[in-house]
Amino acid sequence: MSYLIGCRVINNWKSLGGSWVWVAGEYISRLAISSQGGIWFEESYDGQLGMVAKVSSNVIKALAKGCECRFWVCVSRDKPFYAVYALVVYDSSEAPFVVYNFIMDTAPKYLVTRKGVGEAFAFCFIDETDAMVLSSSLRFVSSEGFIRSIERLNCLPLSRPSSNDELFSAMDSFEVSLHEYLCRGEASDFEIGVAKCEFSDFSFNRVSHFNEYVQSTYLQMGDIQGDIQEVQIYQMLSYCFKNLVYHAPNVTTGDKSRELIDVVALNGDGVLLVESKCITVAADSSLETSRQNKNLTNNCHKAIGQIEGAVKAIRRYDVVETDGEVLEIHKSKNIHGIVLISEFIGRNGWHDIHAKLYELSEKHDIKLHVFSLGDFSMTLKLCSRDDSIFTYLDKRFSIVKNSGELEVTIRDPSLPLS
Repeated sequence: MSYLIGCRVINNWKSLGGSWVWVAGEYISRLAISSQGGIWFEESYDGQLGMVAKVSSNVIKALAKGCECRFWVCVSRDKPFYAVYALVVYDSSEAPFVVYNFIMDTAPKYLVTRKGVGEAFAFCFIDETDAMVLSSSLRFVSSEGFIRSIERLNCLPLSRPSSNDELFSAMDSFEVSLHEYLCRGEASDFEIGVAKCEFSDFSFNRVSHFNEYVQSTYLQMGDIQGDIQEVQIYQMLSYCFKNLVYHAPNVTTGDKSRELIDVVALNGDGVLLVESKCITVAADSSLETSRQNKNLTNNCHKAIGQIEGAVKAIRRYDVVETDGEVLEIHKSKNIHGIVLISEFIGRNGWHDIHAKLYELSEKHDIKLHVFSLGDFSMTLKLCSRDDSIFTYLDKRFSIVKNSGELEVTIRDPSLPLS
């Protein structure tokens, strides 16, 4: 957990490295930590405005490079009146990134009003590790439709889904409207108001994560993205596996030594072998989805080969060590290999990867997976004990195998707030 998220402040501002950044109140902070992604608005007791968005690291970098972005205020056309905030990032020429969430607390301080239109206010971005990595100012360039949606948001008797079944039904309805609006500019079930986002005064914060077992630090815009993702997953795993997580251990075969894999985590129930791959971040939407998709799937094939090589080394009883400590990695028969990617991009090539995963899983008596960083972060939160993660991975392996789809996500990606 980042030390900034969840800290108590009096007036929602905190000094960090000589600059002032917005820190959400307790409720929004807890929502951000418990959710896989989302966007939230808040007005403090003294009238200051701020927004928080939790999105993937590559999307944060794309926005900082000047990628176009839109904020949506969406309200159901008919009762029950559900309200949704959405952030649409045009980091691809074919498929924009969208994160949305239903407004579950309809108190006035969480609702965008006319006060939030025209003037700049504070905005911060949170990554998959719950760290506030980027702060900025935001100004909405509004339209008549946006103003109308804001008025409906503040005038109608808003409801919230009261059960999972209601939530899933509402999500289905909204996702239909989302696709309708992206394709033809209007939606059947939701009235959608759109404002262009104008960001300024970007400031990347150096993140320091620490617990009793691991300490790590990174700067999203300054460090190499592949290195950052390795640090992120190393830190995440330390909360489950404590001090039995190793970053880039070496393996010695004969008289040659090399890196075994990016991250290893182990306990009495099994071994996780994690190989991390990132996608290219473009400054605008000029990078086609098909090109991103091809680059990513090619890297996935490489990662699968690297995991296979690591398994062979372990089964040969090659010496695996880090900082002079020899890892007791050969005793476990339960090995899970994880290809960790920034996010799933495009549709092409994933069927071949699916086939290769299960071919090699059967060949080597292991279980191979492909996870996005956000999905894996949420999985580790849900599996609060290290002995439960292998049970979850076993179930997920069977689901993915039977479905033929690699991207299996948690439908309700949130944790209880209490």
